[in-house]
Amino acid sequence: MKLKSLTSTLLTSSDIVKLSLANIQTTEQLITHTDYESLSRQTEQANVLLDKYIRNLFIIETGSKEIDELISNGFYSNEISEITGATSTGKTQICFQLIVNMIVKHSHYNCLYIDSNKNFCEKRIENLLDYKISKNELKIDKSQKINLLKSINKIDCSNIFHLNDILFSLTKSSTDETNNHQDSIKMPNLLIIDNITSLFSIFKSNSYTEVNFNLNYVASYLKYLTNNAKMVILVVSNRSNYENLNNNFNLTNNPIWSNAPNLVVCLHKDNSNLLTSRFKNVVLDDNKFSSVLKLSYHYSNSSVLCFESKLNFFKSTNSCTFSILTVLNSAQKENINIGTIGHIDHGKTTLTAAITKVLSEKKLANYVSYEKIDSAPEEKRRGITINLMHVGYSTEKRNYAHVDCPGHADFIKNMITGTSQMDAAILVIAATDGVMPQTKEHLALAQAIGVKHVIVYLNKADLADQEMIELVEMEVRELLAVYGYDSEKTPIINGSALAALEGKNESLGKESIMKLMDTVDNYVPSPERDTKSPFLFPIEKTVSVPGRGQVLVGTVARGLLKKGDPMEIVGYGETIKTAASEIHVFKNSVNECAAGEHVGILARGIKPGVVRRGMMAAQPNSTVQTNLIEASLYVLKKEEGGRKKPITSGYIQPLLTKTSSIDSYFKLPEDKSMLLGGDHVKLNILLKSPMVLSTGDKFTIRETLTLTSCTGVVTKILPNSPEKLIGFNATAIKKPIPNKK
Repeated sequence: MKLKSLTSTLLTSSDIVKLSLANIQTTEQLITHTDYESLSRQTEQANVLLDKYIRNLFIIETGSKEIDELISNGFYSNEISEITGATSTGKTQICFQLIVNMIVKHSHYNCLYIDSNKNFCEKRIENLLDYKISKNELKIDKSQKINLLKSINKIDCSNIFHLNDILFSLTKSSTDETNNHQDSIKMPNLLIIDNITSLFSIFKSNSYTEVNFNLNYVASYLKYLTNNAKMVILVVSNRSNYENLNNNFNLTNNPIWSNAPNLVVCLHKDNSNLLTSRFKNVVLDDNKFSSVLKLSYHYSNSSVLCFESKLNFFKSTNSCTFSILTVLNSAQKENINIGTIGHIDHGKTTLTAAITKVLSEKKLANYVSYEKIDSAPEEKRRGITINLMHVGYSTEKRNYAHVDCPGHADFIKNMITGTSQMDAAILVIAATDGVMPQTKEHLALAQAIGVKHVIVYLNKADLADQEMIELVEMEVRELLAVYGYDSEKTPIINGSALAALEGKNESLGKESIMKLMDTVDNYVPSPERDTKSPFLFPIEKTVSVPGRGQVLVGTVARGLLKKGDPMEIVGYGETIKTAASEIHVFKNSVNECAAGEHVGILARGIKPGVVRRGMMAAQPNSTVQTNLIEASLYVLKKEEGGRKKPITSGYIQPLLTKTSSIDSYFKLPEDKSMLLGGDHVKLNILLKSPMVLSTGDKFTIRETLTLTSCTGVVTKILPNSPEKLIGFNATAIKKPIPNKK
């Protein structure tokens, strides 16, 4: 196996046992074993999830019977004991330590491995290497052995700790319970505590009293780790271990991990009777682990599972299942941004409410009523949606952030903001009306902004006859073709959102909603997320929290942000320094957000009125504000909803991109006296105020309440200099400022 395979795959104890069947005898053979590639191929999808979700990996391993079985199968010979005098437990530590060190050495992840005494293992690694060399089982010379040992010893100890490091080294160096744990390690996304009963037996024993051992500090340290991991997995190995713990030991409500974002408890089947009275939700399952996890993941903050654990953390029906990746495949669903667009009164908000109601019956969402979505006083008075409304829900496959876009022409700016956040759109069309003005305009804007996938929901199908529905479907497919969508492959679902809400006409009501969500799951591909670039977050709106700051609401455009990270709020020529005090996703506190997630970020110390829509929250010193860009522009034809008259130099209209709307001033090329509908042109655009823009950003030019005149993409960020401004009548434009990083 190539080293690259190791960097995207984590081996568990059980996986190594499986490899032993191929008579792998040495670490060198483990790394070069070609048969292992078949395992990698079978877990390709899981590896993608690993790359996406486990940027930092944290394992606590306090015991492993699986490795003992591995040794008996010949992975490392029992003759180890002749050289080292090691017990069975010692051989377990040596074997696992070698493998983990190799994985860490060649991995780009931040792997934190906690096991037994570090020095104990390292000495035995050297003895083991000497023994294998003497038997010609490991063909490396002395210098290669020294380099191997050096590479192990040089592994950054901020990334690798062992159980005794936590219990002794850390407590020796600091007995202050308020010590800042953040200085110790980078925070993990996944925390696995195997054989949790062995770990906690330490807390009730007196065997460590001769050492400066501060239990309160250790508990505080572990609590900090569990609170900052995205998922915590606890493994209770067998019945006897649990019975040995006193009755006050409570897994779900233990203060060390009671605030973990997602808690999974893995129990031996025999423990179920003992634990039923102590767990809120205990689910017994021997075979269908994935389905159980999907079900219980939505119950509450702490989801509890109970199933048989034999040669793996989780009993597997497939011989090649990777336990940790199984958890991620089920629990760490990808986040998709979707929304409803379409003409006013065609049922967008009703459909949004219906989706949440139907999914709530499957424990996949909280029901959000029509009245709650249209909650603003003006919306209630006029009976229309004005502002964007976000709701969250899940299917068996994905998590969705759903934006309900305004259909009324007066509030099309809000609709553009909503569309710019979408990975896909649900175009709602009333079967009783067919295509209407905002239907065309919303579809045109979605196409211009870059929404590549559209699903059509023909609403109010219970009020139209079959002939009418067929005519509307033909009209819709013609419209899709006009705006560049695949008219033949685009799914069209007939239904009635109101019937789904009221529990009537199941085939057109509830069943149509389930068919719609199944179509979205399978038709919309997984979007590519840029999590490696510096953090950038277009601000959609702000909410004031008295005494704490402002909550910035929007969708992360790129990068990652962790709680406590510094930020800059930039835009309109301003730069405001702050930090992320809290991060929330649909009212749930999280420790980190990533590209594609719709979140609320509490910006520390920001006064009301300082931050406005269109500004960006960004990683410090990662953005440039500019008021001069080069753009590739397309002028819409009259039949596409564009203007009738030509555009001339000096044309000033609002430019809408991401969440901002800013006046823009056109400077036509010298060889163009005017632009007509259908023209493609490259030109310079001057903005009224400096904004954060990047090459590749898409925008629209909105001329009136009902007219979009142009769409375009930024091709170059230009410096603000007098030479570049020649030919601009800049009297109506704010004086340019120099670019500053």
